[in-house]
Amino acid sequence: MPYNPEGDPLTAKIVFVGEAPARMEMATGKPFSGPAGFVFNECLESAGILRS
Repeated sequence: MPYNPEGDPLTAKIVFVGEAPARMEMATGKPFSGPAGFVFNECLESAGILRS
């Protein structure tokens, strides 16, 4: 899967790196989407981190 950042990686305070894209990520071209993205967003929310 090609590199597809959300936001500006040069000004990011935190960066997450995924190992391998699942079917949904391949279809949308968006990292951490679909079921994996739901779990990822829940983890971020519980840690008080906004995904933006």
